[in-house]
Amino acid sequence: MLWRRSTEVPAGDGCPALTLSGSGRTLLAADASQVTAFAAADGRRLWKFQDIGAPAPDGAAVTAPYRVLAAGKTSVVVQRERAFYAFPVE
Repeated sequence: MLWRRSTEVPAGDGCPALTLSGSGRTLLAADASQVTAFAAADGRRLWKFQDIGAPAPDGAAVTAPYRVLAAGKTSVVVQRERAFYAFPVE
């Protein structure tokens, strides 16, 4: 085992979906509340993303889970409902 740490998913929200970047250097944990990026080599947190959601606090854009897709070696696409975001990663 290289490292062990919390994926920072809020208590009771289950297990996050994990995605490894195309380069293998970044691990992304996605759940219904956030996407958190970790350095695959040592587990340090690189960044966390949460969008502002829809005007309706119980709308699908607020309650839908995030999904992450590695796009090439240096970027990922994050999707939540009908919103898409692109992020550079290592």
